[in-house]
Order: sequence, then C-alpha cells, then structure tokens
Amino acid sequence: MKKILLIPLVSVLCLCCSSDKELNKECLLLDTVKYVQTIPKLLTLCEDSMTFIPAQIPYIKNFAIVDSLLIIDTNQEHGLLNILSINSGESLGTLLDKGKAKGEFGFGIHLTLYTTFEHYKDSLFANFYDLVTGRLYRMNITKYIIEGECHMQELLMSKELPRSAFWVKTISDSLVFLRTIDKMETRQPRSIITKNGCLSTKITDKMNGFEIPAKEDFNIISSLIAFSPSNNMFVEAMIGMNYINIYSLRDDKGFTLCIGKDMDKLSNILSTPRFKRKYTFADIRAYSFGFAVLKFDIEEKAYQTNEEFYPSILFFDWNGNPIGEIASEMNFNHFDIDTKNGSLYILDMDGRLSRRQCNLIKKIVTDASS
Repeated sequence: MKKILLIPLVSVLCLCCSSDKELNKECLLLDTVKYVQTIPKLLTLCEDSMTFIPAQIPYIKNFAIVDSLLIIDTNQEHGLLNILSINSGESLGTLLDKGKAKGEFGFGIHLTLYTTFEHYKDSLFANFYDLVTGRLYRMNITKYIIEGECHMQELLMSKELPRSAFWVKTISDSLVFLRTIDKMETRQPRSIITKNGCLSTKITDKMNGFEIPAKEDFNIISSLIAFSPSNNMFVEAMIGMNYINIYSLRDDKGFTLCIGKDMDKLSNILSTPRFKRKYTFADIRAYSFGFAVLKFDIEEKAYQTNEEFYPSILFFDWNGNPIGEIASEMNFNHFDIDTKNGSLYILDMDGRLSRRQCNLIKKIVTDASS
C-alpha cells in the first residue's frame, strides 16, 4: 500500500467587509467574507482502494452515519429506513412506509433534508418531517432496535409547520428551523418556528432578503444545509455558486466562505444559458470538528447528460480554515464519515455504497478537535 503524504496546510485566507450594497445584491452574504484560494490535497479515492458494502438493498437513495449505526434511506414503498450496524454489517431493522395515512410519508423521508438525529439521556432519537402533511414525528431509535417495534409520536409543533418545506430540522424540543419558497419563487425564506409563533434573527433576515427575478430558476439561490447540534452551528453551501455560509442562531453570528479568488455573482449566472450554469456543491455534512462539502464544480449540462466527472470532498473547521481536500477517480453523489473508526463512506450514482478505512480521517478529526 502506498504511504499517504500529508501536505502541510498552506492556504490563503483573507478577510473583507461585505458592506458594499452592490455585492449584497449579487451574493447571498453574511457580514464578513473569508476567501480560501488553496486547499491541500490529502489523498485520491479510486475503486481499488474502496470496499463495497453488501447492504442487500435494491437501491440506496442516501445514508447517514450516527454513532455505530449506518442509517440508509432506501426510498422503497415499505421499509423506507434500513438501520445497519457498522461493526457487523447486520440489519437491525427496517421501518417507515410511503403513503398518505398518519405516520406514513408521501414522498419518502429525504434523510438529510427532513430527518434530525439527536441524543437524549441514553437513547438516540430521530425526528421525521412529512412534507405532504406538514407533520413532525419523533421516534426512539434505540428502543426500536432493542424491542423491534416502531412507536412514533406526533410532536405538537406539527400544528405550526407549513407543508412542502424545502428543509426542516429540529433544534430543540421547542424550536424548528426550516426553509420554504415564496409564491413568486423568487426567495427562499428561512423561519424559526416555536410554540408561540415564528422568530427571526439578523442572520435569517439578511439571507431571506436575497432574491432572484420572477420566472427564473429558483435553484440559483438553493443551498445545501447541515446542522451540528453539539455546537449549534449551521452551514449552507450554495448549489450553483462558489461560497458557503456558516452561522449560529444562538449568538446570531456568522460569515461567508468563498472558495476561490472572486465570488460568483447573480448577474453573471442570470446571463449564462441554463445548461452552462455551474453545479458547484452536491452534498454537505456537519460534524463537531467542522464540516465537509462534496464539490462537483461542473456545468449543469454535464450532470444532466451523465458526462464523466470526478468530484472531491473539501474539509473545513468551524472557523472556515481549510483542513484538506480528498480528490477522486470515481463518480459519487453522497458521502459521510465514521469519525470513531476513521472511515469514509461514499454512495455512487448507481446507488452502491462503499467504504475506505483511512487513518487520515482519524487525523482530521483529532487535529481539528484539538
């Protein structure tokens, strides 16, 4: 096996004030902008270095690693969720169905969009949002694994939630953070829902004010969002632009991280034919040490026509400092890391799951957490 050469972290990290009114109309910015122009390459993934995971599931839509569990979104009519043990590979149960009845999900669970995992006392809980009915359910995953019975409770917050939200995460027992789209499809407002109504913050107000012209593709301002409960940090990566917003609702502070020398501007995107517009980021995951984004950085046409391209994963700490880039010679659309065992998991375009055991992952977690 070839030895992995760790390249010293050499990056260009610049700060600037984004007070310019024109730039704020062109970009979805927070108060401070940081620019990262160089990210050290850590390793390159190839098929020979990966171990295929025989999950015995016809098709895997998405997945998440929580503690020692590999939680798989199957998108099947019956058994939407399959819970596997990372250590043994054994299935610990399948649960949840598609449907219109109470406790069922009309369009699936969309694991990274509508599901929140949280720890309470000695148990792991999952909160599921159904975008068809607007209902929010809570389930004790630990109890399900032990007893084999699925008991879901509809949360009282369901009455306050809209239908067809783009993204929903529970922050606590009394707070839900979500994103919707307005009737004109020109803005994608974020809302903090409580039992007593809707809250707003300086950061959410600023992001909610960014808009595009009517009858344009609303995905121009779409973003991927991840949440780290351990430090109450949110991260949003723009799907079609080269920057990421990192913020906390607790202290209402945040900054924008631009990957490159110059920020992508709305006017430039609007003047570009749709098939030539960029598909920049495709997945995002948050951890206690920081976050990671899957970078496609291709034209939309290349993605839609299944042209060959190779994505990479960028790792950052919560201050926006680059940790490193994992390049690839493979095409995949989802990833996650097992921080305990030091493994990187990827899901390819054909719905196949594979893993790479790598001490570098442990190093990333250890160094960033210290």
